[in-house]
Amino acid sequence: MEQYYNIHNLVKIIVQTNNIYLLEELNYTLRYFKTEDSLLSYDIEIKDISHFSLPQEHLIISDKFFGFKNGFFSKDDEYAIIMDGEKITLFEKENSIAINELIELLLLKKGYTFIHGAGISYNGDGVIFPSPPNTGKTTLMSKLRKKDSVNFFGDDYIILKEDGSMLSYPMDFSIHDYHFKFFEELKRAPEGKQIKRIFYEKFLVDIVRHFPIRRTLKKIARFFNYEFLKGGEYLKVEAKRLMGAKKVGKMAKVKYSVCLNKYEGRDLRIESVDPETIIKEIIGTLQSEWYKSLPALHFLASFGLVDLTESFKKTNDILRNNFKDVKFYRVLLPSLMEHQERFRQLDEFLETKIFRELKNGK
Repeated sequence: MEQYYNIHNLVKIIVQTNNIYLLEELNYTLRYFKTEDSLLSYDIEIKDISHFSLPQEHLIISDKFFGFKNGFFSKDDEYAIIMDGEKITLFEKENSIAINELIELLLLKKGYTFIHGAGISYNGDGVIFPSPPNTGKTTLMSKLRKKDSVNFFGDDYIILKEDGSMLSYPMDFSIHDYHFKFFEELKRAPEGKQIKRIFYEKFLVDIVRHFPIRRTLKKIARFFNYEFLKGGEYLKVEAKRLMGAKKVGKMAKVKYSVCLNKYEGRDLRIESVDPETIIKEIIGTLQSEWYKSLPALHFLASFGLVDLTESFKKTNDILRNNFKDVKFYRVLLPSLMEHQERFRQLDEFLETKIFRELKNGK
């Protein structure tokens, strides 16, 4: 089977695999960019690990990792990466490495970078919400989607360009049980029944989380066509289904950055923040999101295939250029405030401050 993805004509990916579960995992991230058009050229090629042969001349880094001239092989996780000029080839059995991390290497070369956070446009002007995980980005998007002037750019990642613009990166939404009150249409859909299994599956997953049997259980579930919830905690739902295809934006100039953070308190707090602080936090959050596959970058760097110092510098430069004309706020979301009230106050701040200023052309 072959599948193609075209990310804003910046990064093109071809997947050649007989593993439908690998395709499912990739679709969670790249579904929006799937194309039926065959790609004459591509930047990333993904193949089954069975097509990889360890070169005879290789270095034994440990009993788990093997290096060679233009890549390395992870024996335990069963994946290999080969870098040939501007092209990356990934061989894997399962979704063992964050594909976004490899895409980032290619984006940086073209003056773009990912940030971890949500993004919208309001009347065509961009507003980004850089934030760590579990700060309520999905809940916020569920509210903003109802506004006529808002277009959706991403719930977990967006792409920033050094000229001050942002590009959409609408991955599938991670829907937890508490999100059903914000996406009521899902209650009447198959997901409504699936989420009811969450308690039992989470209990089972928590027991076997750190044991090899977890993979065996997932394989058994797949054999019986049982959709085992990822981590026993959430479902993946296509962004276009929740936002509406016409509400997904493509490009906008960034005018505001509203950083979301939780804190141990009872009152929602809003404060100004300088861009240099935000740049450091954005880079740190991005790297922490990819911590499981960071060893891959380190091994590539150890063979001179990736320059991590240059990558961090390039990310910093792109963000600094992008943020030249951006106004910054930090919203501290109180963990001791009721969930609905917290986001009612956040929505009120956006409406009376950010959106009003954008309407007035400030």
